[in-house]
Amino acid sequence: MMDTVLMNIVTPAVAAGLTWLVTKRKNKAEVKSSELDNYDKNLRIYQNMIDDLKLRTDQLLNSNHNLVESLRKQLDTNRELLLEQERLRVLLSDRAEKSETQESVLRERKKNIS
Repeated sequence: MMDTVLMNIVTPAVAAGLTWLVTKRKNKAEVKSSELDNYDKNLRIYQNMIDDLKLRTDQLLNSNHNLVESLRKQLDTNRELLLEQERLRVLLSDRAEKSETQESVLRERKKNIS
């Protein structure tokens, strides 16, 4: 009788203990696997974000370079126009002086003729 009770109590208790140990190890392995999957997913997300930011940064740098080049061209054109403006101002000034000189000469001739 003692053997029967012992077999009915001890055997299920030992089986339950062994099952609990095996299940505990399995659960730890599943949790660790799940954590690694989550880390991997997070890593991919961050890597995509970094790649996207790098692409956007490269685009902005390229755009900035184009704007700087455009500004340089405009500044060069502006310098050329200012030089041309000054050249025309001098030319007009010379012409005005010649015109005044010619008018003076004509007035003198008219005086002499009169």
